[in-house]
Amino acid sequence: MNKAIILLSLLAISVFIITPVSANSLDTKLSEAEVEPKAYTYLTEGLGRLSYIGDGSFYLYGRTSASQNVSEIEIEITLQRWNGSGWVNLTTYNNINYDSNRVTEARILTAPTGHYYRLFGKHTVRHGITEVAFSYTSPIYAD
Repeated sequence: MNKAIILLSLLAISVFIITPVSANSLDTKLSEAEVEPKAYTYLTEGLGRLSYIGDGSFYLYGRTSASQNVSEIEIEITLQRWNGSGWVNLTTYNNINYDSNRVTEARILTAPTGHYYRLFGKHTVRHGITEVAFSYTSPIYAD
């Protein structure tokens, strides 16, 4: 019981650094979010990147990193669209590596223009314990 309380307390006071970065160029829009958890044993980084290529095409990228090879390391990336009152999940992709310290997932897909989109990332490490962090990119308008 005490271990559960200590674990929950540690999770509650975990410090995350989430740094959304937006950059525009002539032909793409980019939004990136990085999570660098400071209070975890193995999970060292979670990265999500959403690039709008144009004509409704998006490049989705996610990465999860650990401090050493772990039993399982997973990245889950979800493209979300703003519906005027909240974010709606459109499609989710994931990838799991075993006995590794890094995993990535990348996809290109199309979605209707005239909406705001963002990438939600779930970064998970399992190695005797389970550590999870989340990342969200800044919204990108698909014109």
